[in-house]
Parts: sequence; structure tokens; C-alpha cells
Amino acid sequence: MNDHRKAKVYYKNELAGILEETDGGYIFQYDENFLHITENFDIRLCL
Repeated sequence: MNDHRKAKVYYKNELAGILEETDGGYIFQYDENFLHITENFDIRLCL
């Protein structure tokens, strides 16, 4: 069973993707619809 925490990430009221915490760190998966928006950009986690 997958019990990793997940969060929806929004940009300007549009779903940009899903951020998932795993045993090895974090994974971000862009939403397919967000990839087709003309003013899209990379989302980066700054530490």
C-alpha cells in the first residue's frame, strides 16, 4: 500500500502537478493539461 504524502500544486488557479514525498525524497509530476499552457514554466523547489 502506498502511504506517501501527496499534494496538488496550483499556479494561477491551474493544476500544475502533483508533489509526492517518497522514502528517497520528493517527486514532482506535471499535470498533462498544464504542459499545454502557453505561459508555462518549470516549477523548482528552492532549498
